[in-house]
Amino acid sequence: MPYHFYVLLTKAESDEIASSPNILITEVLHHSDKRIRSDEVEEARRKEIENHVRRGTWGMIFEEDVPEDAKVISGSLVITIKGVDTENPTFKTRFVAHGN
Repeated sequence: MPYHFYVLLTKAESDEIASSPNILITEVLHHSDKRIRSDEVEEARRKEIENHVRRGTWGMIFEEDVPEDAKVISGSLVITIKGVDTENPTFKTRFVAHGN
């Protein structure tokens, strides 16, 4: 089941948004969604991880090589479908640090 986000709008704001060609409907996939296993999602995951490694944001390390005084921050890959209501939806994945 996808997450749903709600924004309170006035009738005028709602009409303006509905008629705007710049609005792109996005759906955030829940981890139990069957589309998570699709080739499109796998490609989006691969691109996100490769981009982080290429930019030097982070790299892979074995758990036994982590210094004892290091703080390890967990994270998740958030998977979205942009343009859900279009003929060509786009799958996007972003790594998000939990910060705990």
